[in-house]
Amino acid sequence: MKSILENRPALAAEVFSDREKLLRMKGIEFDEYTNTLGMLSYENERAILDRETAEGSASRLRPILMTTLTTVLGVIPMAVAKGEGAEIYAPLGQVIMGGLATSMLLTLYVMPTYYYILERTKLRRVYGKRKKTDAVETKNEKNTAVETAAKEN
Repeated sequence: MKSILENRPALAAEVFSDREKLLRMKGIEFDEYTNTLGMLSYENERAILDRETAEGSASRLRPILMTTLTTVLGVIPMAVAKGEGAEIYAPLGQVIMGGLATSMLLTLYVMPTYYYILERTKLRRVYGKRKKTDAVETKNEKNTAVETAAKEN
């Protein structure tokens, strides 16, 4: 049974764009990448992953550093304060500085690394299964060729 959308490509495009709009309105990001996974070679997919991870990290570096550094520089007087009330405000300033530094490191280094490892694992899983299947077929073809050669002798 044919789908109604097969005969009407304009209607299909409209339905899918409406679906995407609804998903985005509900806060669900529509991921085209998962639909295309496996269409390129492993090397191309890996190159895209490398490039996009590096570009994404580099594009976020400046805003994160600027935000963190301005806040940390603003909290330094509170963190090193001496005098009346310093025993309350100094630890608070130190905690703010430590928290900002930690979150900056997590955002700039740990999260991109974690993302890269997960995506690389997904690529290996998708392409690894395909390679194993190809290897089994190749091995079967070799065995058949050897058996044929043995029968001819």
